Amino acid sequence: MLSAGFVCGPAQAELPLAIRDMIDRALDSGEPEKVEAVIALAREMHPEDAELLDWILSNFNARYPSEEPLPEEVLAMIEEAKATGDTATVETVVALAKSLYPDDAAMLDAIATQFAENQPQDGSLPEDTQALIDAALESRNERQLEAVIALAKKTQPEDGPRLDAIAATFAAEQAERARVAALAEEERIREAGLFDLWEGKGEIGASRATGNSDNLAFTAGLDLKRVGIDWRHEIRGVADFRRNNGNTTREYLSLAYEPNYDLDDRTYVYGLAQIERGPFQGFNARYSLSGGAGYRIYDDPEFQLAVQGGPAYRRIVPVSEPVENRLAALAAIDVDWQINERTKFTQDSSAYVQSDNSTFVAITGVETEIIPSLSARLSYRIEYDTDPPPDTVGTDTLSRITLIYGF
Repeated sequence: MLSAGFVCGPAQAELPLAIRDMIDRALDSGEPEKVEAVIALAREMHPEDAELLDWILSNFNARYPSEEPLPEEVLAMIEEAKATGDTATVETVVALAKSLYPDDAAMLDAIATQFAENQPQDGSLPEDTQALIDAALESRNERQLEAVIALAKKTQPEDGPRLDAIAATFAAEQAERARVAALAEEERIREAGLFDLWEGKGEIGASRATGNSDNLAFTAGLDLKRVGIDWRHEIRGVADFRRNNGNTTREYLSLAYEPNYDLDDRTYVYGLAQIERGPFQGFNARYSLSGGAGYRIYDDPEFQLAVQGGPAYRRIVPVSEPVENRLAALAAIDVDWQINERTKFTQDSSAYVQSDNSTFVAITGVETEIIPSLSARLSYRIEYDTDPPPDTVGTDTLSRITLIYGF
């Protein structure tokens, strides 16, 4: 229970017992620095009780107004005595300080009493400190444990080695838990069947207009991924269709399969097979095969950047010209940036470079989560052909607003 005079607070808030005991000890010590440190820790662990904690600190400051402090050399001498962990040494130093500064006898007695009370009789930590550490260990909250141990080492420096041992044991246990979990996850992946472990997202958008104009537009996309121990598989599909007053004005279909095999954490080899249909871009069909190497420059949860490249073979079936077979070089870059918990930026670019008609494609997108598993996406796609078929232009762009469902 909080010390007399500090029992009631704003809204009659109720602090956890371990926190209240820790505050009681600090208040009883009469040491402003200790009280402020304990209140700061309690505020960090229980921000919802900040008003009550501020009220306690304000009342303490009003009850114990700051006085002329003891000389630095006396305080340093007392701290050195406390660091020994020996109650008799502390009492001897405090007695000497009282003889030199009798006006501060009450403060010095409080220091000695508090130190003696905090010395465990059975080799264990003080109850309030142990309770806080036990709570942090039970929750497996590393940040909370670090804060508790840091404060305990300030107020009980003689227990530093024991506190460090607790932190080291906790870190070792966490590492072992992570190792066991990783082994279990690896075993689960190895035992998974061909149709297991797939995840992905579907993208759809549409518009319809009637009356003075008769328009229909439809766009859809599908992205499936399977991540194994060494292999990654991805299937991508895109469909865009538009009719205006009975005439088809856009038709584009694409289906691609890309397997990756990891050589190490960052380097991989890839394969790519893709088929496209785009009559309004001058081809009834376009087939692409490629294989090469890739490298993940950055690969963390917030930001990923990967590049890849290799030789490619392309077979193009134009709308009104003979079939073309070409060798090319493929280069690609993939950027994914998780701006915050709800917003993601993506940039996918590729280039097929060949002797006559090279193709450059860039797709920029921003996704915003609406609810879990459902997001809105704004994207812009630009494709440039250096030597397009007759009666077509070299640059095509497409802006889309779609909904994405993740599964």
